[in-house]
Amino acid sequence: LILNPSYSLLVPRIASVLAALLLLVVVYKFLKTHVSSAWWRFALLVITFGNVLAILLTRSGKMWMLSIALGVISFIYLYRALTEEKKRNVPGRLSAISIVTAFLAAANFPFAGVFLINIPIIFFYFSRTADSLKHFFLIVSGGVVVFLAVFALNMQNTIDLVWTFTKQLFDSSLQSISNVRPALTPIESFAVNARQAIEAFPLLLLALVPALRTRLRDKTLAVLSLAYIVVYIVAVSAVFRIDHGLELNVRHIFPIGFFLMFLIVAFEAPARRVAIVFTAIGLALYAYTTTLLSIPTTYNSASNFIVKE
Repeated sequence: LILNPSYSLLVPRIASVLAALLLLVVVYKFLKTHVSSAWWRFALLVITFGNVLAILLTRSGKMWMLSIALGVISFIYLYRALTEEKKRNVPGRLSAISIVTAFLAAANFPFAGVFLINIPIIFFYFSRTADSLKHFFLIVSGGVVVFLAVFALNMQNTIDLVWTFTKQLFDSSLQSISNVRPALTPIESFAVNARQAIEAFPLLLLALVPALRTRLRDKTLAVLSLAYIVVYIVAVSAVFRIDHGLELNVRHIFPIGFFLMFLIVAFEAPARRVAIVFTAIGLALYAYTTTLLSIPTTYNSASNFIVKE
C-alpha cells in the first residue's frame, strides 16, 4: 500500500460492485415476477443500471451504492409485505426484512434514514390489534438493535460526518471559508434537485410516456413509488442545501431512478418495438459513458509516465 497507494481503492470499489450486483439480482427477480414482457424487463434494467449515475457511483468506490441497494431492497420487501401479508393482517417476515434493511442503510449512511418511511406505512396499513402491534414493535426493536450494533462499529466517523455537515449547513462563517456557495433555501434546493432528476433520468422519464398510455396494472406499487419519490426529493431538498457542484450534488437523487422504474412497472408493458428502441439507446449511452470514464485514467497514466521519464 505504501508503494502503491492506489490499491487502497480496490476494497471499497469491489464492495460497491458487489452491492450493485446484489441489487441487480434482486431487481431482476422482482421484474421477472411483475413484468410479463422479457423485452421490457431487459429495457428497464438497461436504462436504470446503465444510467450515467449508476456507472459513476459503482466506480467511485464509496458506500453510496450499498445504502442505495439496501434502501431499494427495503422498498421491494415493503411492497411485498403490503400485498402478501395483508391476508393475515399482521406484519411478518417480509415487513421485518423491509424494516431491518432500512435500518442497515441508515447505519451505513445517516441520510438513508429516509427509507425508514416504511415504519409508519406498515404501522398504519395493518390493523392495530394487540397481536399486530406486538409483532410490529418486536420488528422495529430488532431493527433498532441492528442499527446500534452497526453504528457502534463506525461511531466516530459517522458522528464526525453528521457534525461537519451540520456545521456547514447552519454556520455561515464556515460557508464563507470553505470552497462552497452559501446554503440554498429549501425552495431553491427543490428546484435544483427536480432539474437534476430530469437531467439524470431522461430515458426513464421518456419510458413513462408509453407506460402511461397502457393500463394501470398495480395501484399499490404506483402509489408506493410516487410516495417514495415525493418523500425522497423533499428530504434531499431539505438536507442537502450546500452546493458542492453538479458532479457531487447529483449523486443524491440517484435512488429516484429506481422508484421511477417501479412506477413504470406498475403499468402494463408497451409494445416490443418500444422496448427494443429503449434498449438500443440505453446500450449506446452505456458504451459511450464507459468509454469516456476510461479515457481520463489512461491519459493520466500516460502523462505521469512522460513526466517521470
